Order: sequence, then structure tokens, then C-alpha cells
Amino acid sequence: MRRKAALLGGITAAVLTLSTPTPAHAATGIFRATTPDGGWQTLGNPEDWRCWLVDGGGKARNNTDRIAYLYAEPGCRGNVIVARMNPGSSRDDLPIYWGVIFHI
Repeated sequence: MRRKAALLGGITAAVLTLSTPTPAHAATGIFRATTPDGGWQTLGNPEDWRCWLVDGGGKARNNTDRIAYLYAEPGCRGNVIVARMNPGSSRDDLPIYWGVIFHI
């Protein structure tokens, strides 16, 4: 009986540990991209590892503390068109892109 109680207690602890959400991390700063109409789209303190829909092309400014990866397809599918856009970097020669993911 004690073995069953110990086993159940261990399983319960493991389930709780695995199901407890970890806090989300976010970049600090702003990512800006030009839009087809010549305006700017701005992402402030974007969450890490989330695909952000961006209607971008031409120029981008990564003024965050994270690396930005730009994708050719919505939903961050398809080719990565910029393998690394480092923190503090700018590009003025980008093709059309539809998604961006941030991480360290």
C-alpha cells in the first residue's frame, strides 16, 4: 500500500512539473519593417519563439536585444530570407517577407 501511495505521489509530482507553464520571454525593444504602402509596421517587445505576421519588404530595423529571422511565407513557413538579423542591425535591401521570429 505504501508503494502505491509513493508511486502515485511521484506520478502526481511529475505531471504537475510537466504541466506547469514556464514564463514567456520577450525581446526588449522595437522591430520595424516597411510596408508596401511605404509606412512602417512596429513590433514592441515581441515574444520569443512566436511567429509574428509582418507585411514587410525593403527596409527593416531590429532595435531589439534578440536575433530576428525573417521568413518568406506567412506563418514563418518557407525559406528564411535573412538567416540572422542581429540586435541593433538594419537592412535596406530586403525582398518581401511575411513572418519574423525572435530568439537569443
